[in-house]
Amino acid sequence: MADMKTLIEKCEAAVAHLKTNGISPAEGLAKKESLSFKAKKDAYLLNAYSSAITELIGHLGILKNQSGFLAADASNNVQEIEQEISKAYQQHNLGLLQKELVKLKSLAGLHDLPQPKEIEFSLSARNLPEPVRAEMQADIDELKRCFSHACYRSAIILCGRLLETALHRKYFEATNNDLLEKSPGIGLGNLIAKMAERNIQFPPGITNQIHLINQVRISSVHKKQDAFNPTRIQTEAIMLFTADILEKIF
Repeated sequence: MADMKTLIEKCEAAVAHLKTNGISPAEGLAKKESLSFKAKKDAYLLNAYSSAITELIGHLGILKNQSGFLAADASNNVQEIEQEISKAYQQHNLGLLQKELVKLKSLAGLHDLPQPKEIEFSLSARNLPEPVRAEMQADIDELKRCFSHACYRSAIILCGRLLETALHRKYFEATNNDLLEKSPGIGLGNLIAKMAERNIQFPPGITNQIHLINQVRISSVHKKQDAFNPTRIQTEAIMLFTADILEKIF
């Protein structure tokens, strides 16, 4: 994760490029489908802007939730600025964004804002079966990136994917039957039931953890009347449960 000064400067540059080129983020990428050089350039600048601001908001969100980093006044200022930056981003207000980035830069200079601690997701590829090791390690690496950029729904979806890969492999090792080939759309709940039918045992509590992760994953994937937006703490808990499950079943 980049340091605060670098993140702020990247955001300032991204906003400045949009203003210099007369690009409104309100137009969105959907209107940049033309193959012209200008359209491609606009799409690139919009992507860079969105990525930079989203990363900064995620960084501030992690920082404000980690106690002991800042004095109370600095912590309150970080929270206020994060809220204003989020509002300006949602409202496509580049002028307000620039003002808040200047405030944040000044605050960072005064308080030397620290680097947020990242989650200790210590699962080692060495613990995973060789046939699925590379695939699962790629998912673990992407999961860490999603979490560090505050893409919490994506992180939870990847936790579900890791469990599916692991349980399919566990079932295959126990039965020599490949459910991915015979029942490719089988969900985690049905997969657990299949394993119970074959008397494939798990350590105590593991089945309940898997069902919990599956329910949160379903809420993250499927459209509901009320959108589900997991918090950082909820996502961290799901990630730690996932690591615990994978370590125990292998």
